[in-house]
Amino acid sequence: MNKAAVVSFFNGLGDTVLLLPILRYLTENYDRLVIFTYINSKPFLSEFNHVFYLENDSEIPSFPLNFDYKSYHWAYYDFNITFNPVKEWIRKKFKPENIFDYERVQQSEMKVEYESKNMFHKQFIQSNLWPVPNKINRLPFIPDSHVGFYSELLKHKKGIITLHTDTDQQKQWSTLSWYTLISCLQENFPEYQIVLLGFPDPILELSEVLVAPDVYACIEAIKVSSVFIGIDSVFSHVADAFNTKGVVLFNAINHKDWKPSGKSVSYLKSSKKDSVDISIIEVLNHLCTYIESTDEPNDLLTKMYSKDYRLIERAPIDILQGHNLIFSIIEVCPYIYPYLDIQVKRNEKLIKCVVSSFWYMLSFVPEDCRTDELCLIALRQNGWALDFVNDNLKQKREIVEIALANQGDALEFTTEKFKSDRALVKLAVQSNGMALRYADINLRHDPEILTLALNNNPFAIEFAPIDIRNSAKWIDYCEKRCPDVKYLLNKIQKDAF
Repeated sequence: MNKAAVVSFFNGLGDTVLLLPILRYLTENYDRLVIFTYINSKPFLSEFNHVFYLENDSEIPSFPLNFDYKSYHWAYYDFNITFNPVKEWIRKKFKPENIFDYERVQQSEMKVEYESKNMFHKQFIQSNLWPVPNKINRLPFIPDSHVGFYSELLKHKKGIITLHTDTDQQKQWSTLSWYTLISCLQENFPEYQIVLLGFPDPILELSEVLVAPDVYACIEAIKVSSVFIGIDSVFSHVADAFNTKGVVLFNAINHKDWKPSGKSVSYLKSSKKDSVDISIIEVLNHLCTYIESTDEPNDLLTKMYSKDYRLIERAPIDILQGHNLIFSIIEVCPYIYPYLDIQVKRNEKLIKCVVSSFWYMLSFVPEDCRTDELCLIALRQNGWALDFVNDNLKQKREIVEIALANQGDALEFTTEKFKSDRALVKLAVQSNGMALRYADINLRHDPEILTLALNNNPFAIEFAPIDIRNSAKWIDYCEKRCPDVKYLLNKIQKDAF
């Protein structure tokens, strides 16, 4: 009687890829191999002849076994990690003489080997095929229609970087982390083409980023990739099988059980079980090694944010809270400061750095952090900073004087007392005639102040009292300096009626 084997597995797609070597091995060593699995594994099993698929595990269908299964001696290989909807059905139907399953291994002398080896080797241990055969084929099958799928692209690009971003929620890296990584790659390595695998979040489909249209295109993309970066899921095992260089991101599971078994793919481990909290810096460190970049991750990110600081709005938490990185970016791009984590915003050294770079950032500094020293740094750059200085300095005449000498229309941000101070108003309109609009109404009649304001900017007559605007003397004074003032006065007159 002929030998035959029946195999069942109802796990994730990654397990299907891991099982390919053993399924091929069983095909060679048995007269017939029958496989039972979920329908989602179908793209990876097209090379096998007798495969039966379940849509779900709610009911067991009537499988059309179109051969005399009773004429075989059966061995049963149960590769299910947890639930198996057809286990009892197979045992009753095929009456296997030998059964190899998880429970058997756990109760045998192979338990130590099982727990010390990663998943790829476990399949052989579970199958009573230890040690692992020397020559094994781990490669997923790619149909002819997809072989060379990216060949045209590779004529114009230095290489392809594939990213797999979606899987079970607890194993995913944040969308903001992926978004930042893609943006950084596009800015710093435009000679590489980015290809997204699986079903990425639409926010990641940035301009010039490609999305592989189906599973075979994903496999082909990984095969020709320069680098693969992904989460703990099916395509990490595909990359491992093709010896594609890359890195896999794990949550805090027992990654030794599941890590890729080859030498080309490395891994990073999260500190959390329900999410992946790995930093952008860690991932970029690996990436720079693989593409032989001499730039440091901080430099790559700094360049990106300097080019488009608005990207900080979609930065992950590890960037918003990363002091060293933020300091390097702030020095060349202070505009990111408003988006930072509040605790980072309160860092005294950082605040001084950002306000020294651009005075307006004082407006985003927490009010209790606006020291006299910090406010003076801003005021010396631009008098408008008077709007944001602390209340103590706003009451000091010498401080207001510094602001008005620098920017006369900062008079707007002074107290009523200073708007009535003749010397300060003179200083303001001398610096900027338009500051006349903020002066006390009594000082707007002052001939010296009017002369200083209109001499600086004749259009400041718009803010003079009505009797001044109608005075032939003052109209003539302004029009001699700028004839276009008459159009302004005509408009004011028309609006008055």
